[in-house]
Amino acid sequence: MNTIPTATRLTKTLWHVTPLVTGAVIMILELVAFRLYAPYFGYSIYVWGGMISVVMAALAAGYGVGGWLADRSQTDRPLYLAILLSAVYQLVVIMTVNSFLPTLARLKA
Repeated sequence: MNTIPTATRLTKTLWHVTPLVTGAVIMILELVAFRLYAPYFGYSIYVWGGMISVVMAALAAGYGVGGWLADRSQTDRPLYLAILLSAVYQLVVIMTVNSFLPTLARLKA
């Protein structure tokens, strides 16, 4: 007897929409981060390259951990929990960036 539940139409739709929405949000956050960093670190190719590198490394790590987690889970709850926790983390970062970036910029010299 197969104990794995079959996916409903709504679940399949969510599985297709989730990477589309999260991918768009990641790209938006990358552009927002550049706009936030620019007054403190400039608009150079090195700032762009550094930010793109960090985003790509974070995506690779997230794909690795997400794949490992997906192989060990019977539901999609861990996926949506990870998305929720990352949204909370990004909210905290956006709320504290105005006090954090000036301090970080003073350390670069």
